[in-house]
Amino acid sequence: GLYLLLCAYSAIGLFVSTLTSYQVVAAVGTLVVLAILNFLNKIGQDITFVRDITYWLCLADRSNSMMGGMLSSEDLVYYLMVIILFLMLSIFKLQSTRQTESVLKTCSKYVGIIALVMLVGYVSSRPVCLYYWDVTETKRNTLTPTSQEIMKKLDGNMTITTYVNFLEDNYYFGMPTFMNNDLERFKQYLRFKPEIKMKYVYYYKSASPVLNVQYPGLSDKERMEKLASIRNFNPKMFISEEELRKTIDLSGEGYRFIRVIERENGQRAFLRIFDDIKKFPGEAEMGVTFKRFTTRLPIVGFLTGHGEPSVKEELTKDYSLFANTNTYRNSLINQGFDVQEVSISGENDIPDNISILVIADMKTGLTDMEKDKLDRYISSGRNLVLLGRSQRQDLMNPLLESFGVKLLPGTLVQPFGDKQPDELTLTLTKEAGAMYNGIREMLLKKPFIYMQDVAGLEYATDRGFTVQELAHTDTITTWNEMETIDFVNDSVRFNPSAAEVKRNYPVALALSRMLNGQEQRIFIASSSTAFSNQALAKLGKGQANSTFLIGTFCWLSHGEAPIDVSRPLGSDNDVTIQHDSFPYIRIVCLGILPGLLLICGILIWIYRKRR
Repeated sequence: GLYLLLCAYSAIGLFVSTLTSYQVVAAVGTLVVLAILNFLNKIGQDITFVRDITYWLCLADRSNSMMGGMLSSEDLVYYLMVIILFLMLSIFKLQSTRQTESVLKTCSKYVGIIALVMLVGYVSSRPVCLYYWDVTETKRNTLTPTSQEIMKKLDGNMTITTYVNFLEDNYYFGMPTFMNNDLERFKQYLRFKPEIKMKYVYYYKSASPVLNVQYPGLSDKERMEKLASIRNFNPKMFISEEELRKTIDLSGEGYRFIRVIERENGQRAFLRIFDDIKKFPGEAEMGVTFKRFTTRLPIVGFLTGHGEPSVKEELTKDYSLFANTNTYRNSLINQGFDVQEVSISGENDIPDNISILVIADMKTGLTDMEKDKLDRYISSGRNLVLLGRSQRQDLMNPLLESFGVKLLPGTLVQPFGDKQPDELTLTLTKEAGAMYNGIREMLLKKPFIYMQDVAGLEYATDRGFTVQELAHTDTITTWNEMETIDFVNDSVRFNPSAAEVKRNYPVALALSRMLNGQEQRIFIASSSTAFSNQALAKLGKGQANSTFLIGTFCWLSHGEAPIDVSRPLGSDNDVTIQHDSFPYIRIVCLGILPGLLLICGILIWIYRKRR
């Protein structure tokens, strides 16, 4: 990459040198040409054909991918074409000083070589003409084998349509000026499926609270025209939401920036952006979206009717982030799961399409009829999530009894600083890391999960289940508080005489057994707050509730979703240079080596002068 870059610079410098006999002018001219080539991708970006040509001709960052270990035919062709172009221009200029030609012939040669280079560049940058060689040890520049396998199954044509709402905060990501940058996000997928077509649809519909404050009283169309004038866009490029609705209804997505992936057989899936620092979907989110077309992904049912947390409300105790918030990256709907509420009251039964059932923090117990329905679900071998809570042991223990698990009386407390005593930071085990590679990688950083209103768990191993502890308390600062109930107004004090014990309490378990020819998996946690809005919204350093959530459901779905995009660690993972050796390396690199080059240059200069 560096060699080709230097060759390109040299070819450009050579051509500029043929235009003048003054070295200073040639040097400045070379810098001007290089500056133009570096900023060429800013020119004509709102014109489709011009955008592709100028973006391809831009010299900026061309060698980065090579230095990152990815060799592509596009970059190699680019450098060869730039070198050939300026060498040919140099030849034409030198020839013109030795022979007389008509202006037409001279112009034809210059225009011809430039047009030829642009044509080759345009053709070589088409997805179907691209070839790649990832020379990195872990193939970090290439989709993981899991994603590659998904892309292989996607036969037929596919269109990715980006819907850009001009009156929404994220509109600029899809505007023509940034279109080529946006397409870079799909380059790895175009490598394996070059027939993907990219489309952009621009419309307007008020979806930004800021605009409502800035332009009160204006209609959507008036706001669009006002902003188009300010931002220098043609208002005719935007269609109204009413016209858009004839083809697609985006009201359920809040009219945010969104992509719709459509196959020629009519299948459709949404690819969203998220309200986090990364913003755009990564390989995990994109891969599982493509996987929806070829695989029947799990449906998660949330039991309702007994005061359970809601999957739609946004209170701290509820599960909207966990289940179906469009803008939250780790929400189940963005990780390959479908979500629906399940009621088993009256004549209602658990639907056959539910593969994972979540029962969390019930405030009232199940009736005998409802217990029978749940027993039939469990007997079918399908998977289950049971989330309890302290001070409600009497409601959950009847369900846990058949698995040999029990919520202990009392509440686990961990007094520290100004937080409530019943707010716990809990340690993940190596068994949790075995469930999901994302957790395994986090274990190197000693993560924790947050829970509140936690009861200790007790379990037996003679009920036919293999039991693994996934999270537990420490043995020093945590005990089972038996006396205090109000942790807001009352203080806690360790009292061994009240049967309060400091020890390691398990708080999350993974149970598995073979049933009906398949492995049944059951996850049990002693606090429903592990996956609540409150826990998932916390951004403490080292907190792993989101990763633990994804890992749990990856295990429950037998790896169907979310997809595993982890990579093996490279063998070059250690630094052997010691800090004490830095001064000597500095002397060698910044003193001795440049000095040798200087001496060599002087000797060559003296030798040539003598000749």
